[in-house]
This record gives sequence, C-alpha cells and structure tokens, in this order.
Amino acid sequence: MCSDILVSFFGINEDEIKREFYNKATEKTLFGEFDIYSKVEDSISKIAKLYVSRLKNIFKFVTERPLVMKNMKNVPIYHFVFA
Repeated sequence: MCSDILVSFFGINEDEIKREFYNKATEKTLFGEFDIYSKVEDSISKIAKLYVSRLKNIFKFVTERPLVMKNMKNVPIYHFVFA
C-alpha cells in the first residue's frame, strides 16, 4: 500500500503511515476475512500535524498551526511551518 518513497519522506515506518492516514476494517466473505483500508478524512491537515510533530523533535520553537496557502479553487497546496 505504502511505497518506500513515503516511508523515506515522512521518516516513519509503513505501519505508522497506515495508522495515521488509513482506517482499517475487516470484512468477512466466503473466502475468509480481509482487511480493507480507506483514507481518513481531512488527510491534508493530518499531514501538516505530522510535519509539526516531527519538527518539534528537532527544533525548540515550532508554530502550532501552519499557514495554509491555497490555489484559486481553494485547495491547499502548501503548509508553511516555521521553526
């Protein structure tokens, strides 16, 4: 599900990425139980929170709420986190 690029980019392992960004549901079928993963809602803000928490491990002073830059369609494209 998660590529090595995401693991190296976020600096956390694949299980942590699944726990942060995906909901897990187990579905019973005729062929046994299967795990189904779906994306969490508002994943963009979860990514920003992850950046803030990772930066707090390195820097003493980090902004709590990043500044959000949105495009003309009001979709977030950047989160400015000051450290």
